[in-house]
Amino acid sequence: MDDRAVVAALVAGDPRGLDGAYRAYADRLYTYCRFLLRDADAAADAVHDTFILAGQRAAQLRDPDRLRPWLYAIARNECLRVMRGRLRQLPLDEAGQLAAPAVDPVSGLGAEQVRELIWAAAAGLNPGDRQVFELSIRHELSAAEVGAVLGVSDSHAHARLSRVRAQLERSIGALLVARTGAADCADLAGLLHGWDGTLTVLLRKRVSRHIESCSICAERRRQQVSPAALFSAYATLPLLAVPPELWPRLVSTSTDAGQAAARGRIDRRAGRFDPVTGFPRPADRRRGRALAAGLAAAVALVLLLGAAVLAPRLGEVDDAARSATVGPPAVAAPTGSAGESGPATPTGPAAASDPAQATESAPAGGPPSAAATTDPPAPLAVRAQARFACTAAAGGYTLTVGAVIDGGVAQSATLTWSTGAGAETSRPPRASPGGLTTGQTGGPPTAPPAGPGGPGGIVAPGGGSTGGPTSGSTSGEVPMRITDDTATAQVPGLTATTVTWQVTVVAADGRRADAGSDGPVANPCPAPG
Repeated sequence: MDDRAVVAALVAGDPRGLDGAYRAYADRLYTYCRFLLRDADAAADAVHDTFILAGQRAAQLRDPDRLRPWLYAIARNECLRVMRGRLRQLPLDEAGQLAAPAVDPVSGLGAEQVRELIWAAAAGLNPGDRQVFELSIRHELSAAEVGAVLGVSDSHAHARLSRVRAQLERSIGALLVARTGAADCADLAGLLHGWDGTLTVLLRKRVSRHIESCSICAERRRQQVSPAALFSAYATLPLLAVPPELWPRLVSTSTDAGQAAARGRIDRRAGRFDPVTGFPRPADRRRGRALAAGLAAAVALVLLLGAAVLAPRLGEVDDAARSATVGPPAVAAPTGSAGESGPATPTGPAAASDPAQATESAPAGGPPSAAATTDPPAPLAVRAQARFACTAAAGGYTLTVGAVIDGGVAQSATLTWSTGAGAETSRPPRASPGGLTTGQTGGPPTAPPAGPGGPGGIVAPGGGSTGGPTSGSTSGEVPMRITDDTATAQVPGLTATTVTWQVTVVAADGRRADAGSDGPVANPCPAPG
């Protein structure tokens, strides 16, 4: 069945629709979700919910020929929902613990080494750029299809594709030099002191700048694997096969009358779909728009009532308007499904086109709705929370901070901290109950200062200190590890009885937001009596 026939069958409640969509796209969507989530079970859940939504929302898709990017857009939203909840589900103590295995780029790379190297190098890009690369190279989506998945215009997608390829080439070079060149270059070794093996946006920039000024490291980079050859190898990797047990589970959820409540929950949390194109509205924009809408409503209420100030609460808006769902069909198990026949292989990478211009135009698939053209820009907001892990030393502790970023793509995030007397003078902007702090701003861009801490979201205390690490006042800053819409960092070895911390996030478009402790935190780890 071609895509138009699959959509027609889904709309009609014909079981062949789900069968055809699953066999054509299950492995592709599973591979994409694995890239975003790095978790097999979570990826399988996201694919399951994607196909449930496809059966329920197929009637809203205005162009059946765009089934492929439509499914990717739904899967992306499902993954973003999972990633948003991870900060609350995973212990902060586990943040920043993943170390990349060593790779010998000269002796030739196997499939797993190619995948590991690309994924590790992609960590040096911001989350949105990582998705652009994965969709265009690994999944061979055109620029227009990538734009439809991300909810941006064709011209914007073209511009990002060209820029992302260049940035990832630099990121690969920086990663390979960082992994193999420290023994031959003392300056590089100093730059990488304390490195945990993870390439961050900040470290990629620092190593790239070093390579440009160092003949030893520049020569090493020239001897490494060609990024173009690596892209081609990555594009031809076999797709990851969806778990075979997913199909029976999907059939049960789709057809069992007792699963009606589960289908309803999946549909409700999917949010609104664009009334013009039928594509889901990107989940990473909905919450930011809710914040902007709250601000606009507050201003209007002030004008109507003549009040002086009305401060809106930071929160989420529950989408109340829902589209009617299509009843679940009776589905027979597919023959030769993707889960049973093993992985397929894509034919090659899609060529990234240079943009003719970088101006915004109507989204792919049709003109924007009136609501889309009047939506205000989403304000950048950050919510942060700290945890203190006591160490064996009397009164010693490790500060771990996690942050969730809403309303934009984070380009960088920095944790600034001070202890002792210095903590009394540094008070971040505002806090919510329970130690969870929030902040937002739409002000002019202000880049965070480059700190003395080591890369990878972990810093040894004492950098920029005004006293010793065990007494007096100390302060410092560390670049945080950014994973999609979360950022984490650790500061080990603290002993002072008071500490203040603040997170500063700079978005890809230059906007800045801050959040931190509500004044000094006293006696985080008291010494035993």
